[in-house]
Amino acid sequence: MERPKLPGLPEGLVWRKKDDESGEYFEQIYFKKQYRNRTIRGSSGTNDPEEAARRLRKKLDEIDNLDFYGKAPDRTFREGAKKLLEAFKGSDATLRMYAQQADLLDPHIGDVPLRLICKDTLEPFIEARTADGVSVRTINLGIEFVRVVLRRSAYYWRENGIPWIVNCPIIPFEKGPRKQPYPLSWHEQEVFFDLLPGRKRKMALFDVHTGLRDKPLVNLQWSWEQYEEALGETVFKIPAKYMKNGKPMTLILNRIARQVVESMRGYHEIYVFGKASRMTDNAWHRAWKDAGLPTGKEWCKGVHNLRHTFGKRLRDAGVDSRDVQDLLHHMPRDITRYYSAPELKKLKAALEKIVPKPQLVVGSTVGPKVAQEISGAQSTASEAAPSTS
Repeated sequence: MERPKLPGLPEGLVWRKKDDESGEYFEQIYFKKQYRNRTIRGSSGTNDPEEAARRLRKKLDEIDNLDFYGKAPDRTFREGAKKLLEAFKGSDATLRMYAQQADLLDPHIGDVPLRLICKDTLEPFIEARTADGVSVRTINLGIEFVRVVLRRSAYYWRENGIPWIVNCPIIPFEKGPRKQPYPLSWHEQEVFFDLLPGRKRKMALFDVHTGLRDKPLVNLQWSWEQYEEALGETVFKIPAKYMKNGKPMTLILNRIARQVVESMRGYHEIYVFGKASRMTDNAWHRAWKDAGLPTGKEWCKGVHNLRHTFGKRLRDAGVDSRDVQDLLHHMPRDITRYYSAPELKKLKAALEKIVPKPQLVVGSTVGPKVAQEISGAQSTASEAAPSTS
């Protein structure tokens, strides 16, 4: 736009020209002010001179309050959310989730000062999300984002040594019925796996025989494979940062899991199953639905069901409860487990108890793809351990 033909702006306000050669100006009025050894710059967010002057006066008052009375500026939730997103150094997936929650929360509490935010302030957001039909877990993602912003405002973010807010309120999560896990029967597993795409089918078959969570499964790397002398074969040493409890894991493989690993050699130089972000995606949900598995809101429908299937089959096979806990890697964060050679052999024997018998595959009505992979695994039962890649 051309420079507006208006009376001169008050001191500290300017029309800013664009950086290109067009000679045009930005639509909004900008701050350009030196006050008490501070530089005030940036857009006023309006093209109304009177409103821009009011907003400049507010910034000057904040500086006065800080210098004379030690009172921090009244920051809004929108400012806190923006600061958190700009300074975030976590994973890309978490950053995307935070950005999505910030957009959803902004219409409800964006202009609310951080010091006034509490559970009551979030009620309109909770009611709107409930009306959208989302789960309690999804609503709690937004509440968690608010809690993070408030914690940073109280304990980390300072302005001239004064925190953004004095106290961090406790905002409880919403409570609702927890989704129930759905362990698969042998027939359900084979019908469901047969509907999955090839690589994802192998990942699922591997997972139901190892019980891995989604993160270590999709990140499983060849560099973690090490020869274990006590077993006479290779295992995977999974680093602590990939485990939920923050403890490293020794992943032992039974015949089925090893056959899957051998079939993936050469597919990718780093990752056993290639580069993947997660297991539970559209292909997974389509196969789950087409297999006739429960799709109600009260049921878990993700890859974690394979972990429950793994645990249930170990218990059904009569495996000792302590061994089941070890194979599921259930242990407190303050305990690191080290296994002796007899213990490793005992865990290996427990894993072999959940390998399906040939009669469950040959001559049955299950999918031919899964049956072929399981039969192939059984034919390699006595082969020597593969070399470490």
